[in-house]
Amino acid sequence: MMALTRRAKSLGTLTEWQYPSLMVEMSALGHRTNEPVSIERETPYHLAEAVTRLTHQHHLDLSQAAHPTGLELEEFTEIYSCPSPPGRPWGSGLTNR
Repeated sequence: MMALTRRAKSLGTLTEWQYPSLMVEMSALGHRTNEPVSIERETPYHLAEAVTRLTHQHHLDLSQAAHPTGLELEEFTEIYSCPSPPGRPWGSGLTNR
């Protein structure tokens, strides 16, 4: 919410008075530290499929694929081991060989 408010100010849709007023109100509601609703993390199906294909084409295991990204193996696997979207039989995610 805070980012949306900041963006609205930068786009000129909030006045110089509205912006600080909203910031004070959202702070009072605790939205500076916690969002009012949780948003499910997006699942990058197409990116996971591309990573899976490149990993197989270049005969890489997951630790080798994770290294250039700067991610730890666990985080890399969490991000790129996505199941296929419904109706798509290929790209079932990554496995560590």
